[in-house]
Amino acid sequence: DSRIKLINHSENKRQGGAWNTGVKAAVGEYLCFVDADDWLETDYCEVLYNEEDADILCAKNYFVGSKKSYNINPTQFLKCNNDIRLNILLNGCFFITNFYKRSFFERIAFNFIENNMYQDFLTVTLYFRTENVRLFDKPGYHYRVDNVSITRSMNQNGFWARLDAARIEYN
Repeated sequence: DSRIKLINHSENKRQGGAWNTGVKAAVGEYLCFVDADDWLETDYCEVLYNEEDADILCAKNYFVGSKKSYNINPTQFLKCNNDIRLNILLNGCFFITNFYKRSFFERIAFNFIENNMYQDFLTVTLYFRTENVRLFDKPGYHYRVDNVSITRSMNQNGFWARLDAARIEYN
């Protein structure tokens, strides 16, 4: 398939470095990040054609295994007065289930943290860089939970990496 590009790094920049490289190489209108052990429903990307134009299209739901799970819990969202920013600050958001306009990444010069296992923590800041966020109902991202993954292991390197990511996010 000519739409697929194989990109190799000469050194391991971890997931954040790979995602930064992918964003720079992307030519489509929207970006979607899928971990290697996760998968999408075959019609999941069709949501892009059925929703309004937005910098961020945020999925309300996704699957953990075969079980539907909330990304945006409706009860918690209502308690936040339907304010996506407040909801994300108080309850979090699984960024990988969403779609991001490539021109938005370019406009704000967003980069993931490289060489850090918490590369995705900065995505919370994206919601504070635009007013153009839309929620959509279609669950289609299947998240695989592996209890031996690097982010689930506790060690000193993980502690300092998380602290580094939090400091960057705070600033």
